[in-house]
Amino acid sequence: MLLAALPFRDVGTRFLRCYVASLVAGGAMLVAGCDQAGVVPACAVVVPAACPESPPRYADVAPILAARCGSCHVESSDGSAPWPLDTYDDVAEWAGLIRQDVLGCTMPPADSSARMTSNEAWTIVTWIACGTPP
Repeated sequence: MLLAALPFRDVGTRFLRCYVASLVAGGAMLVAGCDQAGVVPACAVVVPAACPESPPRYADVAPILAARCGSCHVESSDGSAPWPLDTYDDVAEWAGLIRQDVLGCTMPPADSSARMTSNEAWTIVTWIACGTPP
């Protein structure tokens, strides 16, 4: 990719390279996950610049969270889960951190067998960007 070959000297240039790469991919990526070379990571999520006309709803997000997050983020008697993601209220309360973790490629963990597809990550991040519609 041409952008990867461009020299960079500072964080601003890395950010710009990553942002331009996201625009070329078709959206305005929230660039939490660019690496030190300014390269968009494989798990990067490109979100639309504006909320789509028909934004994702909680009914679209809930099955993704159940499949990709539910094995750890459930109400448990042993307290092993940092917080449950079983209900709309649970998820909406943690929306900011969920957004950060999905964009930063930290959740689900890399060593997990529950990796999200780019479409699943897009659905969650777009749902949050659109105000977490019920």
